[in-house]
Amino acid sequence: MGSEENVTTAFLATAEVVATLVGHPTVGRTWDRPSVLPHMTVGDLAAHLARAVNNVDTYLAEPAGSSGTSGPQGGADAAAGGEGVDGPGYFLAFDDLGPDVDSGLNRAVRERARAEASPGWRAVRETLGRSRENLARRLAEMEPTDPIRVLGSMDMELADYLRTRLIEMAVHLDDLAVSVGVDTPALPPGVSQLVIADLVEMARRRHGDLAVLRSLTRRERDPVEALRVL
Repeated sequence: MGSEENVTTAFLATAEVVATLVGHPTVGRTWDRPSVLPHMTVGDLAAHLARAVNNVDTYLAEPAGSSGTSGPQGGADAAAGGEGVDGPGYFLAFDDLGPDVDSGLNRAVRERARAEASPGWRAVRETLGRSRENLARRLAEMEPTDPIRVLGSMDMELADYLRTRLIEMAVHLDDLAVSVGVDTPALPPGVSQLVIADLVEMARRRHGDLAVLRSLTRRERDPVEALRVL
């Protein structure tokens, strides 16, 4: 699953896993209860997870080169400039990305998730279902190297952007499953390898190879927690 040609297949298969978990009856029953993420309900988290799929549909529906701003605002200005970036570069463009729950980016993510969860479980499921139907058709007509503009000013190849969505889905599938007390669903074959490779590359670019090596093998020499990139 490592080749660019297979990233689309991986994305669509993972989106199906997302739809299954978001549609789990326990998610609906616990919609307004706290999730494992600070200041987010189960519904907020489910809506945020669904957004990893919905955003792709939104961007592909926009005319090429348009300035849609449906992505993770709050840190988007850091990504301005229109220069092409890859998957790890997408995340590293946000200066306040990280575990600080009070950062501007994280507050904006929570506010948007709350708004998208507010119509309720059924509405979130229906929106996600429409996005999956649209994407099955749209992605079949595209090449992995086709350009896509995200956040209004960030140019990426389609495959690179889909890899960022795989990271979002993999991380938040686990968050949502743990939040509602069900087993974390298995990812499609090869997806974990793609996600881990991009996360480690983010750590390498942010902290350098020595810091990553120490984080993997000598945690007593890892004051920056180099492998924590999200």
